[in-house]
Amino acid sequence: REVELTGTSFRSILKAELLVLPLSLICGFIFWSLIWKMGPIPSPAFQYAQTYWHLIALRQCLWYSATLGGDSLFQEAIKMGWVGGGFAFAGGAFVLLSWLRLPVSLIYGFVRGLSALPHLLIPEMAGALLARFALEKRFGATNWRRYAPVLFAGYACGMGLIGMSAVAIALISKSVTQISY
Repeated sequence: REVELTGTSFRSILKAELLVLPLSLICGFIFWSLIWKMGPIPSPAFQYAQTYWHLIALRQCLWYSATLGGDSLFQEAIKMGWVGGGFAFAGGAFVLLSWLRLPVSLIYGFVRGLSALPHLLIPEMAGALLARFALEKRFGATNWRRYAPVLFAGYACGMGLIGMSAVAIALISKSVTQISY
């Protein structure tokens, strides 16, 4: 879609990809060599890896053992009664929402709300209410529904840039100074 809007030819895209691929590979190898030279992983220099390495390895072991034959932890973890109950609940919720002429996507919000923490849900609900009752009235429903994805994309892009900057600062500071203990 972007190619059509900008009028870019396939040959230009191919040239750009052929230029970017070796450049990104070289920069990626330089980046990873910098990280590996900073210290052993996991170590106090990489606290996330030190904390979660074991948990991630256990989760991956659970998934990999699912492909093996015989008794595996994955097969013990799945209980067909719970799967059937979830299917029955989802089917019943679909029938009830269809009968009440409510949006079926309401069930997705309900399930997401059950799995999220309150400190994440309360600001999200406040933002949804603000958008629904204040911003839609101010800008109009049609205009607001066109603006909202652009605002969200800008916010997500900004958060990504801030995150990358924070990681870059942390990596530079850790590579310059070593912890003495």
